[in-house]
Amino acid sequence: MAEPWSERVYINGFYTIDFTYSDNDIGLVSNSHRPRSYDNESAGLENSVFGGQVELEVSDNISTFVQGKLFYGSRDNASSKVDWAYLSYDFGDDTRVRGGLFQIPFLQGTELRNIGYSRIWARPLIPEDGASGFNEYVGLEYLKSVYTGDSHWDFQAAIGEVEHEDDLVQSRNIEIVTARYQYKNFWLRSAFIHGEYAVIDSDGDRLAFSGNAFLASIEAELAYSWLIINGGYGLGDTDITPNSAIYYLSVAFPFGHFIPYFYTSKRNLNIEQVEAPPPPSEAPAGGNQPPDLAPLPPLDDGLPKVGDYDVYSLAVGARWHLNERFGLKFQWENIEQDNAANYQGHAPTNNGNTISILFEGVF
Repeated sequence: MAEPWSERVYINGFYTIDFTYSDNDIGLVSNSHRPRSYDNESAGLENSVFGGQVELEVSDNISTFVQGKLFYGSRDNASSKVDWAYLSYDFGDDTRVRGGLFQIPFLQGTELRNIGYSRIWARPLIPEDGASGFNEYVGLEYLKSVYTGDSHWDFQAAIGEVEHEDDLVQSRNIEIVTARYQYKNFWLRSAFIHGEYAVIDSDGDRLAFSGNAFLASIEAELAYSWLIINGGYGLGDTDITPNSAIYYLSVAFPFGHFIPYFYTSKRNLNIEQVEAPPPPSEAPAGGNQPPDLAPLPPLDDGLPKVGDYDVYSLAVGARWHLNERFGLKFQWENIEQDNAANYQGHAPTNNGNTISILFEGVF
């Protein structure tokens, strides 16, 4: 007799209640995948997030999975977003194929962006604009695990259509390869991603550029009973849109359920002047220049956006496991920003300090 549906459905939830104080007008990496800006000497709960997961085992080989979240919107109203939604088929022998909506696997920060309980630090690694602006894609994934004694490998290959954060960037194909090696208390993970995209005019009618994005990341962790060292590096080399890089290092000291830590990172955008393509050869007499070869409109508002925009972060904090489902985090963070490119992003580019208290859990 087949199992009832109720025994094939798994429902889980997660939440982060984030109370943060800022001593300056400043922007923070967000739990909710939306820009979070704090005013001078202000405090609030707007970086909180609530989410859920639903998994249904259709059969012994087929399952479906959906994950989404609720959070404050830009005007303090509730917003929602689906981050994962896919169908999975298990071929056995530790081999699976999945199809649907996925997050870009760029550093572990993308997987841990929403479920804060899964990470030590108060905030995610990856800003709301993802890896060079790429956040998610719709496509197919092939997953394979290989076990040999005390170690194992996890491989992932994927193709699909990528989504970009900027509405003026029209995304196209993406190819992804990742590998993860684990031996006892050590793991090493890398990802290689190629995406194709085009930039369109603000009127949305004609293509202005076509370009490529090459993303790569590597990170590792070594854990002992008294020390956890975790670090990583990610690079985005793109045509037209700004190049990006991130470096981070985290050191934690577990004392039972209480884990003090410090964390430092650098995020870089390299903005280069982008010029319009050369004009076509002179049109025949009486003819008109094709609209898709017309000169590009200005790419900015006249401000000089050439050079580097660097964000340096240094955080000291602690995580306290109340039990296997609930935890508290306390974090002080100093943020220094060097905006040589005069970059105009979603948030203020001032220097400042923040103090955060978070209550997080899964259920």
